[in-house]
Amino acid sequence: FTSAGGVRASGLAVFRGGVFEALGELDGAVRCFAASGDSVFLGGDFTSIDGSPFNKVALLRGARFESLGQSVTRGSVRSLLFTMNCLYAGGGFPGYGARWCKEEGTVAALSSGTGAAWVFETLDGFDGFGPIRALEVAFE
Repeated sequence: FTSAGGVRASGLAVFRGGVFEALGELDGAVRCFAASGDSVFLGGDFTSIDGSPFNKVALLRGARFESLGQSVTRGSVRSLLFTMNCLYAGGGFPGYGARWCKEEGTVAALSSGTGAAWVFETLDGFDGFGPIRALEVAFE
């Protein structure tokens, strides 16, 4: 969408206090969300938000977007799941699966000033299944 409640918005808006507010200028579609506490993760086709690079995945805290560092560079993220301090992504990109896990006390984490850094890795073994459109936690 390009507007919400008469407010110009490029595919992302929030309804707060009885009115819509735009949440950034994205250059592609948002296809999925995952939430954890006050954080919302977005996945999709976008490569930038408000002119800053974000490859297919972004973290939204309040009204501020944050990068998870290394990310998916081709294709589209179609599903997100946050569990056990890791964000899992599925979609139509090489390998079809990826994850970011928060690691405390690493050199990257300490240099970021937050005490934790997101570590990215692709998940192999899904190539024969086609694009992943949904993720679910399963406990035995």
